[in-house]
Amino acid sequence: MTAPVALRPRRVAVVDIGSNSLHLQVAELRGDAAPRMLDTWRVPVRLGAYVAGRVRPEALDAAAVALRRLATRARAAGCDEVRASATASLRDATDGAQAAATLSQISGVPVRVLSGEDEARMAWLGARRRLDLGETPALVIDLGGRSTELALGEGDRVLRAASLPLGHLRCWSWMKPWDRAGLAAHARAIVGPVRPHFRAGGWRVAAGTAGTALTLMDMAARARGEATPPDRHGLTATLPELITLVDTIEATPAPQRLEMPGFDARRRDTLLPGAVVFLELLRELEVQRVTSSRGAVREGLVEAWLLEEPNGCSG
Repeated sequence: MTAPVALRPRRVAVVDIGSNSLHLQVAELRGDAAPRMLDTWRVPVRLGAYVAGRVRPEALDAAAVALRRLATRARAAGCDEVRASATASLRDATDGAQAAATLSQISGVPVRVLSGEDEARMAWLGARRRLDLGETPALVIDLGGRSTELALGEGDRVLRAASLPLGHLRCWSWMKPWDRAGLAAHARAIVGPVRPHFRAGGWRVAAGTAGTALTLMDMAARARGEATPPDRHGLTATLPELITLVDTIEATPAPQRLEMPGFDARRRDTLLPGAVVFLELLRELEVQRVTSSRGAVREGLVEAWLLEEPNGCSG
């Protein structure tokens, strides 16, 4: 009997072109085993800050330079292939397809624009693996710069997915002067139509991904006196804890917020609007306890890549 041929692990890289930053994930694909996540890098660009619906030329130039740098770094790490996927930063832009083509041409990295449902699926795949959910039904809330993706899944199957025009960068850009009640009402109006499909009953675990959720749950854990890991993964917070935290952030003068334990200085402008949106999502979807997941879209892109491999699987 001939022994099976062992597949040589190979290194690949994905770049998540988000509205706020470009994120690189280097990973090792190992046949039918779970991918091994290696190094990550982040470059802030704010590609999703538009001028009249179009990508700002200076932001596109900065994104192209960043993508080229990340691709060079990935190849130096031994990656034989690099792929990039853009989310709402280009999906919502009136010149998004042209911008993606420009990024591809300048960087030499193929760039595709994810649909909202595809982005939700990537968030689910990334969170599911990192949280070791197995077959547990779970809800993933991925609150980004320009959009929020909701995914209800079980195993490697996404049962329901939705993309909402809610994000910390989007809300910060138009919510001036500050109007918490108006922003909360806006968020409720947007999530309302999909609420029946994602509220409590169809899932046992709720997870929050991306920077706003990670920061809030890190701050909530520190407020309880807990030590938190550098990656802010696996932290939990209750809805009442988060309500109190957001009230405290709002009541604290902006310069003093930077002194609050766990406050991310990179989000000094956008954390509060993002937090208000996150709270309304939790309320509307009847989430009483949420867990932070470091695994999100870029890890999901790796998982999806593994599924494409001849002997790949996500189990």
